[in-house]
Amino acid sequence: MHHVLSIFLLGAELSVRAGPSFAAGDAERGVPLADQTGVAPAFAIDGGWRANQTLYVGAFWATGFGVISPSPCPEGYRCTGPTIVSELGGGARLHLPPLGRFDPWIGAGLAFAVQGSNANRSETSPGSSGFCLFGCGPRAVHYRRDILRYGLDGMLEAGIDYRANEHIGIGLTVSTFAGKYLAVDVKEKRDGEEISSGPGSPGGDMHVWTLVAGRLVFDL
Repeated sequence: MHHVLSIFLLGAELSVRAGPSFAAGDAERGVPLADQTGVAPAFAIDGGWRANQTLYVGAFWATGFGVISPSPCPEGYRCTGPTIVSELGGGARLHLPPLGRFDPWIGAGLAFAVQGSNANRSETSPGSSGFCLFGCGPRAVHYRRDILRYGLDGMLEAGIDYRANEHIGIGLTVSTFAGKYLAVDVKEKRDGEEISSGPGSPGGDMHVWTLVAGRLVFDL
């Protein structure tokens, strides 16, 4: 029993990643993801089971900040960041024959994708309500539109780890997510109070998000 339990524990694997990410494609028609606010920082966490020397299966969560700066904005709005993209899913990795202490691998999976952004505009009201000691002047009214897009992405990745020992490794990875947003939720607020909420039109073309990262891996 002790021997079987030890094998089970040694099969568990956890890794963390961090690095730059890049976007391309369309969130929706006329809103190119390639119009970015520079290179976006991103991180990822994954964990699963190393079934044997070759096969790994597990789950992952990846998030990037400031990935998308929509252009053009909705009419009358200005777009602000950061925009956030998150991927939550699972997949498998195939470990290739090792090269000394180097452990190369390739992988594939599926992910539920969420992309959030917001846009702002201000209007000038004719007057201010309430008591005015020296007369009522115009007042600014602030509007904010929050947009969440949901979709399903396919994922392809590759990497190579340097195994310091049987429990710890460091490496480099490239992960690419590609898909289409299938649903959109739009909320509009006026001076912080919600005034409308409902589904929007996804109407999107393909989008692609690539994460290039350093990886720290632990075999438990």
